[in-house]
Amino acid sequence: MIISQEFFKLILDSIQDVIKIVDNRLRIIFVNRAAEEIIGRGREEIIGLKCYEVFHGGRPCRPCVVEEVFLSNRTFRDTREVIGPDGQKRVFEVTGFPVIGPDGNIERVVEISRDITYLKKIEQELIKREKLAIIGEMAAGLAHEIRNPLSSIMASARLLKEHRDELSDEEYSVLTETIEKESRRLEMLLSDFMAFARPKAPRFELLDVNQILSDALKVLRYNPDLFQSVEVIEKLDPNLPPIRVDPYQMEQAFLNIILNALQAMRGGGRLTLRSERIGDEICLSISDTGIGIEPDKMDKIFAPFYTDKPQGTGLGLSIAQRIVEQHDGRIEVESQPEKGSTFKVFLPIKGSEEEGEGKDTHS
Repeated sequence: MIISQEFFKLILDSIQDVIKIVDNRLRIIFVNRAAEEIIGRGREEIIGLKCYEVFHGGRPCRPCVVEEVFLSNRTFRDTREVIGPDGQKRVFEVTGFPVIGPDGNIERVVEISRDITYLKKIEQELIKREKLAIIGEMAAGLAHEIRNPLSSIMASARLLKEHRDELSDEEYSVLTETIEKESRRLEMLLSDFMAFARPKAPRFELLDVNQILSDALKVLRYNPDLFQSVEVIEKLDPNLPPIRVDPYQMEQAFLNIILNALQAMRGGGRLTLRSERIGDEICLSISDTGIGIEPDKMDKIFAPFYTDKPQGTGLGLSIAQRIVEQHDGRIEVESQPEKGSTFKVFLPIKGSEEEGEGKDTHS
């Protein structure tokens, strides 16, 4: 059955999406009724005009969906914001489809615009609710973490105030040391929280990432209690190329992961640091022989304030993950309960080698 041009027009006019057909000079040769309603002009006024003269205030849009279809010879999709005749802003998902002629070349482009304003509003509302939920969880977590040291400080201060004359020198020292220790814990918690809540943008330098990993280990060695009965093994590839990193942020990420490993080996064990090149990435792994992570907890370890350690803030791994992601990297975790865990930090080399050509880079 041959469909008449009038019947074809009736079909397109019954579709609620905006449809226009454009030739290779960007001139409109057809619009449906939905397009007329959105534009606020009749079909006879629109046909023959260039598409941007009708839809974009006389200025060509970039990227132009129609041009992209003609250039690429395939379907192209983009999102557009349009002010309707009622003055309201609407959001459209615009898709251009090529119409191929007998000679194999594109003769026309059919552009279909679907109004997704309502969907966008729902999406924004969901994002807003999700952000509020995250803020609520963070506030609850912070309040919970603050409560314990604050209770210790208040109880110690009360005893000092009410029973000062009855306390022995040893009891007095214990109470003052408790206040000092718990105050430091609060300071560490608030510092971690600020680092998580207000991350700074990385300031990239071309550096030896092995040196940064070693420096993080060196910082932690100032606390010998962490390394009691712990054997440290370093297997770092000396031939790794320098890569673009923020040295201070990346050292913080490594420090947090190493500290997590040491805290998992309270009874002693083996800490192994490795580095190697895998394709276009550098892999830096931190392994321990500690208590490991239960399978049902693996998806929680990077969540803010999640911790099963009595002295942990639950923000260390969250901060590490955020820093690595800001470097276009990722962290992968392998763990077996009672056998240990391995945290692998993957950082991209791409772009660093080109930048390093002709430069004298050093740590």
